[in-house]
Amino acid sequence: MARMGWREPNRARWVGIRPAHEGEQVTRYDGVANGTKVMYTVPVGRVLYLCSVSGGLAVVAPGSALMALQSGGISYYIFAVYHVQTAIGISVPFGVCFSIPIEVPSGNTVVLYSDVAGLSIHGSFFGWVQ
Repeated sequence: MARMGWREPNRARWVGIRPAHEGEQVTRYDGVANGTKVMYTVPVGRVLYLCSVSGGLAVVAPGSALMALQSGGISYYIFAVYHVQTAIGISVPFGVCFSIPIEVPSGNTVVLYSDVAGLSIHGSFFGWVQ
């Protein structure tokens, strides 16, 4: 690897993968109940390389929740649970690591959505922009 001497701009240590790029690490965590929360918008002229997502649901009332990429009003689901009816009072964790990072073009957003107050979703993601 020709770039072994390269250091990340935010000086964080990576455990596991060490990409040979000159990007900046991005990680976000947020949550929402009964609404939509924009976690991150890819800056103009940059690309987000999404490596992993994780999170969970806290279910107190029936409803639907999702974590998605949005582009021009169209949602591309990363994780979705629709019409939770019988699982009241539980927590549902989720997590996905992408062996090949997903390229997310500039202007796209990573969002969380829940349609009732009794169904909260929290999520996080890890990747880099360049």
